[in-house]
Amino acid sequence: MYLGDDIVGASVTDLAVLQVHFAAIAGLAEASAFCLKNDYSVQKFVDQTREILPIMLEGNLRAFGAELTDYNREFDDASECTLNIEATATETILRAMHEYGVKTPCGDAVLKLFQDGIKSGYEKKNVCSVVNELI
Repeated sequence: MYLGDDIVGASVTDLAVLQVHFAAIAGLAEASAFCLKNDYSVQKFVDQTREILPIMLEGNLRAFGAELTDYNREFDDASECTLNIEATATETILRAMHEYGVKTPCGDAVLKLFQDGIKSGYEKKNVCSVVNELI
């Protein structure tokens, strides 16, 4: 996609999109290991993910776009899913993976980010609030 003459914007976009790409690779590796440990077809997992992920990702993209358009470190309480709910779900997923001997360094980092956001008082906010932990 041509972004005009804004070289900085093009570079930032390139690096940001690649960051999402590489984070997805890490998540796919952990999830695939979990499938293998459970004798579940990685191909079936991939096929199911191909159907479900675009819907989930679109929701995340919409939320980050909306929540961070006028970023000022302030966030309204979540109308759907709080950071606390996201952290609890992540803990549950990681616990299951760990019980099967799957190492989850990326998932563990995500959980820590969520927990840091909760410690900062964002437990009732949308997951987008974790950006405050990164700036």
